[in-house]
Amino acid sequence: MQLKILKKPYMSLKWFQQKKKRNIMIGLIALAAAVVLAIGIVFGVRFINYKKACNALESGNYHYAYQMFTRLKGFMDSEDMAKLAIYRKAEADLQVQSYDTAIEAFSRLGNFRDSEERTMEAKFLKAEDLLSTERYESAYLLFQELGDYGQSK
Repeated sequence: MQLKILKKPYMSLKWFQQKKKRNIMIGLIALAAAVVLAIGIVFGVRFINYKKACNALESGNYHYAYQMFTRLKGFMDSEDMAKLAIYRKAEADLQVQSYDTAIEAFSRLGNFRDSEERTMEAKFLKAEDLLSTERYESAYLLFQELGDYGQSK
């Protein structure tokens, strides 16, 4: 009795090679999809946090906005937005006559926007406040520091 060897197409070397190539391609596609998904998630989370920080800035929650923008470290324009949070907080401090806080914040910003000019303005307003509360010596020293700024002469 002779055994008949049936050739089955799934047992051939060519079939194994094709299956191996197909499995490698599926693996590469899955890897690429995972990478794209991971990048999307990371970018998405950062974008959501950026928007939260923008909303906090617009609603006057300057400290929270500053913290959020600094955590984003270079995402979009988060560094400038962090400076803007400090700037807006300093403006708010100036409005409520918290001159020392405003002066410190504007000074910290250096040449961001018109911070140098706003520092001088805050010092001038503080000097006027000192003058109105009869603290003449402190007012005089501050007016001297301001030099030719505004009406300080």
